[in-house]
Amino acid sequence: LGLALLAATGLAIYWTYARSAAGAVPLILVLLALIIRERKVALVASATVIVSVGVFLADPTLRNHLSLHTDQGSVGVRFQRLPPILDAVAQHAYLGLGIGGLQSIGVPTTDNFYLYAYGDTGAVGVAVLVALCLTALVQTGRGLRLQNRNNRALVVACLIGLVAFLISGVVDDALLLAQPAELVMLLIAIATATSELELGFAQLPSWSTRRI
Repeated sequence: LGLALLAATGLAIYWTYARSAAGAVPLILVLLALIIRERKVALVASATVIVSVGVFLADPTLRNHLSLHTDQGSVGVRFQRLPPILDAVAQHAYLGLGIGGLQSIGVPTTDNFYLYAYGDTGAVGVAVLVALCLTALVQTGRGLRLQNRNNRALVVACLIGLVAFLISGVVDDALLLAQPAELVMLLIAIATATSELELGFAQLPSWSTRRI
């Protein structure tokens, strides 16, 4: 099943010209192999990377699909949006322009979720977002202490998927799209449920007035 999913992913990258995914998938496979350290995972990861690089080098059409020169506008526009967004938000740095505020200055999308969050909700919203992301990382990473190798490998896969998702927010509106957001919530849930089998439930911090 894993090999079939890898093949489907490769076809999806080819059909959608997904340059970011083309670079991310081999890197994720290498990280999985290095962290999990199981022969089967290492063989699948290395074989996939070797085949992918070989096809990329052998097929000029594929190289053209995934080249930055194919659509330079999609790269350049990300930098062109920065000055007007930062200038507009500078006047409302703490609370931002409000939900949908970027659209009012003619910026419907940023291709950078963190920039989008800053534009709409300001420094306060970004602080909440950072806290949410750190909480998700800590919650998912609990499973790295598991003794069961299979369960720990599952948690590692979920954690790497979460990290890749958070990084993708720099080049995509990842958290604004329902399907990627639902997928990463599923990864966090799988890691959480797997960890609870051995480590028990995560204890929430008890806040006091003095600590606040």
